[in-house]
Amino acid sequence: MILNDSGYGMVKYGQRMTGAEEIGVDLPKTNFASFAKAMGAEGHVVHSPEDLLALALKNVFVAEEYQIEEAGNGMQAISMCQRSMHDLVLMDAMMPEVDGFTACERIRSLPGGTDTPVLMITALDNEE
Repeated sequence: MILNDSGYGMVKYGQRMTGAEEIGVDLPKTNFASFAKAMGAEGHVVHSPEDLLALALKNVFVAEEYQIEEAGNGMQAISMCQRSMHDLVLMDAMMPEVDGFTACERIRSLPGGTDTPVLMITALDNEE
């Protein structure tokens, strides 16, 4: 598996954390994910730390052979739970169309929704 943020963000982050000279801005952008896919390997473009976290979580569940259904936004998550309530719902607080907090409220109002654990994954600082 090849991860790619197309701007070497992890390099820049590491340089910033260690106080090293930031040379990452001078590196040309290369889409290693496309190279991986062309060679038949799995490739992912990582745009944010949340993308990396989501990918890591997905791999944990895949390794344990759980069935995974992914929604691209909060509205899709609600629709998926309307069709069939899941054993566990993981979602980001900051999703397009309907945010995670609103999606959680709507999922909870569905039949079986109060019995389904909903885990909110977020980079937000506010604990409320």
